[in-house]
Amino acid sequence: HGDAASTVSHFAEDFSKRLLNSDELRNDSAKRLKVLSLTDNVGRITAIGNDLSFEEVFVPPLMNLASEGDVLITLRGSGNSANIRRAVEWAHRIGLTTFCLTGWTTSTRKSIGAGVTSRRQKTFRCG
Repeated sequence: HGDAASTVSHFAEDFSKRLLNSDELRNDSAKRLKVLSLTDNVGRITAIGNDLSFEEVFVPPLMNLASEGDVLITLRGSGNSANIRRAVEWAHRIGLTTFCLTGWTTSTRKSIGAGVTSRRQKTFRCG
C-alpha cells in the first residue's frame, strides 16, 4: 500500500536509470531494462478497483503489458496483500518469473515462489 507503492516507484526508477552510467544513458544503443511500476497510475488503479475489485488492480495492466519470460517483482510489507497474490498467480499462469520482497508474514510468500522475507516483526524501524 502507501509505503510499498512509493518504494516500488523508486525501485522502478533505479532499475531503469541507475543501472546505467552517464555515457550509457546518452547512448541510444545501450541495453536497458524495461521497467514499470504498476502503482504509478492512480486513475487506472481506481478505475479497476471500482469496476472489478481492488484485489484485481494489478492483473489487467499485466495482461496488457507482460509477456512470457518477463519478471514480476513484488514488494509488500505484510505478505498478505490479495492484489499482489492475484497478480503473482496470474503471472505464474502465463510464464512470468516472480520474485517477492516481503515483510515478516511468510505464509503467502511460500506459495508464490522465490523471494526474500524479513525476520523482523516491524517492516520499517527508525533508531
